[in-house]
Amino acid sequence: MQLTPQIHFIQDDLIKLFKHDKTHVLIHGCNCLSTMGKGIALYIRREFPYAYQADKQFHLDKSQRLGKFSYWKKPSKAGWIINAYTQYNYKSQGAYPSQKVDLFSYDTFEQQMKDIFQFLNKNWQAETNKSLDELVISMPMIGCGLAGGNPVKIVSMLINAFNDVYGKMDKKPKLIIAEKNYQTYLDFCEQLKPLI
Repeated sequence: MQLTPQIHFIQDDLIKLFKHDKTHVLIHGCNCLSTMGKGIALYIRREFPYAYQADKQFHLDKSQRLGKFSYWKKPSKAGWIINAYTQYNYKSQGAYPSQKVDLFSYDTFEQQMKDIFQFLNKNWQAETNKSLDELVISMPMIGCGLAGGNPVKIVSMLINAFNDVYGKMDKKPKLIIAEKNYQTYLDFCEQLKPLI
């Protein structure tokens, strides 16, 4: 599903794409408590333990992390895993387990994504000497799983941040939003139809 000329939503495995160098960046949302114990964060923690270490060793106190990010860089080539702090906690205090509670931080997300894109612009060109149109950024439906966020609102903010940073540039990176589970992918496609 093409959301914009540079932003595509696909059904694929983000971990495999990054592991096999099909993408250069994997951005995922995480909480500020350095757990990485569920969802895609758990798979990243298992496959790329240094990304988890970057989360645990991030210099900001947990109370200051929301809207910021930590990262791990592949040692031998240009590639980054970005731990984007998009929610403070991983569960709502006092909520029943069956209740879906929206924990996503909408107030900080758009600026956070702009900051990440600017970080990638600077580091991609310094590390590779390649133009931005060769950079492939990937992420899940960030904030829409365990955080319980609104997909249309989040993707709209993501598109705004992307356009604010890259809108006037001739060469732009490609951004892939991927979902591994086929049925979940179809469900998200249905929800995102208003955006295309």
